Amino acid sequence: MNKLTDRLPERAPIRATPEATAPMPLAAPGLSSGAPAIARDDGVIDLGALYNTIWRGKWLIALITALAVLAGGYYAFGLAVPKYRSTAVVILEPQQSSIVAFDSVVTGLTGDTSEVNYEVEVLSSS
Repeated sequence: MNKLTDRLPERAPIRATPEATAPMPLAAPGLSSGAPAIARDDGVIDLGALYNTIWRGKWLIALITALAVLAGGYYAFGLAVPKYRSTAVVILEPQQSSIVAFDSVVTGLTGDTSEVNYEVEVLSSS
């Protein structure tokens, strides 16, 4: 046969005991065995026990969250090198002060003060 398997001692087969196959209650880590189970034997989750377990560890959760945010901010603003860079240049053309003909630009006006004021309001609103 094989030399490796010939050297191994004979082992007794592993048999499952009722204690080994019983479902274990879900309790928060670090709690004593007397802590309330989150899941009962009938498969129902006890939300009150789950809430209490999370509430007891609120400071640990807050500390880990704050450390993660600080580490992320330090990396984003301190260590990370930007991959892209952008610049923009705005060029303004000199203003042209001459209009060819006032009548060709504004048609249909009679020159009435209220009509001119209305057009000025329309132009200034946009």
